Amino acid sequence: MLSNDPTQNPHLANWTKVFVNYCDGSSYASDVLEPVVVGSQTIYYRGAYILDAIFTELFVKQGFAASSTLLVAGCSAGGLASYIHVDSICSRVKSLNPNIRCLGAPGAGFFMGEAAPFSGNGYLANYEWVFSQMNISTHTNDACIKNHTLGDKALWKCYIAPEVLPFIATPIFVSNSLTDSWQSGNIMGISCNPSKPNGCTAAQVQYFSSFRDNMISALAPVTAQGSKHGGFLQGCFVHVVEDVGQWTTVLINGKTQSDTFWSWFTNDGVAPLQIGSFPPWSNPTC
Repeated sequence: MLSNDPTQNPHLANWTKVFVNYCDGSSYASDVLEPVVVGSQTIYYRGAYILDAIFTELFVKQGFAASSTLLVAGCSAGGLASYIHVDSICSRVKSLNPNIRCLGAPGAGFFMGEAAPFSGNGYLANYEWVFSQMNISTHTNDACIKNHTLGDKALWKCYIAPEVLPFIATPIFVSNSLTDSWQSGNIMGISCNPSKPNGCTAAQVQYFSSFRDNMISALAPVTAQGSKHGGFLQGCFVHVVEDVGQWTTVLINGKTQSDTFWSWFTNDGVAPLQIGSFPPWSNPTC
């Protein structure tokens, strides 16, 4: 998606791109002014201030608000950042330029934080801890937060994509693996590799299949008939879904992720959503 080579990125190669490194541990949502001392380290949870500074630099000082189109994209933790910040970023930039077309493209950030793991403790406690300790509540999707009552113990869920997705007003293109290799080890509690026949036990394969079904269900706002959203939901056993190989070589129903995105972006009548098959080894382009 970021490549300037038209053979690798035929539709977006000539776009102006700004890559922002990830650094705050909370997808740019943390808001703790006082530094936190852990052993000999001093840690700062100030991601929301970093994001605000980035916005001011790009859209106020550098004049990017005069663009015709803004695509808020990211991968992994950056993908989660796209889910939770896309509405606020688009709202702010439209206050500077009401005519700008603002869209989102979260990649590999649809973490199923509440999923019951195959083994281990899962990842839920980590999201709850980050939400609480890094003071996330005022810097995630505002509509999601307003849907909860004050003091609601489930408020932390507004820090995970499945909870935020139904509240996103901005059209987004979701790129994700339905057999996400990062989620395999960290959320599912599975260490085997399902990308080869007999790579996992029958029970593990069944768990992967159920996890995939649950992810598709959670993506209902994207997969619903007539949705303003689009997506490329591949079945490959990968995490990063927007590098050169994944962007232009993996096929679902003969369509690349690049071309599926462009069909969604241009509304050319071609299917703006592709869902890959299971198991991962059933797709030879993975």
